[in-house]
Parts: sequence; C-alpha cells; structure tokens
Amino acid sequence: MLKEENSSMDIVMDTFEVALKDPVFHEIENPKAWLMKVARNLSLKRFRSEKRIQYDLDRQNISERFMENGGDEEHIFRDAVQEKLLEEIAMLKPVQSQCIELFYLSEQSYQEIADQTGLDLKSVKSHIQNGKRNLGIRLTKTLKL
Repeated sequence: MLKEENSSMDIVMDTFEVALKDPVFHEIENPKAWLMKVARNLSLKRFRSEKRIQYDLDRQNISERFMENGGDEEHIFRDAVQEKLLEEIAMLKPVQSQCIELFYLSEQSYQEIADQTGLDLKSVKSHIQNGKRNLGIRLTKTLKL
C-alpha cells in the first residue's frame, strides 16, 4: 500500500506500539486479524497524509506558477470555480446540500452534523456520499468533461 520499505517497517512498529499501549476494552477473539486491521488502518492514515502533503505541494506549485504570470488570474479563477461549486451544491436535494456544506465547508464531523440535523450517523454518511456523487455528475455535465 505504501510502496516504500521504510514506511512499511514504520507501520509494523506503530502497530505493535498500538497493541502494547492501547487498552483493549473487549476480548480479542482473533489477535492476528486485529493486528492486521490495526496495521491496515495505520497504513491508510499514513497513505492519506502523504497524499494530502503531495496535494498541498501540487497546489503550491500551481499557485507559484500563477503568481509568476500575475496573481489576479488565480483569484479570478478560484472565485469563479468556488461560485460555480456553491451553485451546484445548492441544486442538490436540500438534505444532501446541507450535509455537504456542513462537512466540507464548515468542516464538521459526522457526529456534529448528526447532532445538528437530527439525522442518524448512517444517514449523514449516506447523504454526504450521495451528494458527492450527484455533485460530481452535475459538475461533469456542466463542465462537459
């Protein structure tokens, strides 16, 4: 998953640190499967953080290229994209729109959204997932990608 031997070895060490440090509040029926799940979750966490760092670096490189050519175009482009995205979010079903806005724009957790809207946790996750899919479809049609 990580494609680097050093990262994989770090995950193995982190897995055993978790196994030794974290108190287990329930009996583990299959320790091997539990350790594999812990290792998988740690790997996914590291993979996502590495992707996020790469994404931030890519955005920074793009931003620097825009700044070399004049910063005004970047702001105009960003504002236009943001405005179109907000328009398309508003066109979703109201509950999907609300969940998407709270999750991505207000950066609230699933639980916070559930508490605020009165929906159960599974419904919040479902509305966000369906809203993302519908938003992708709408943007693809709008932008003719």
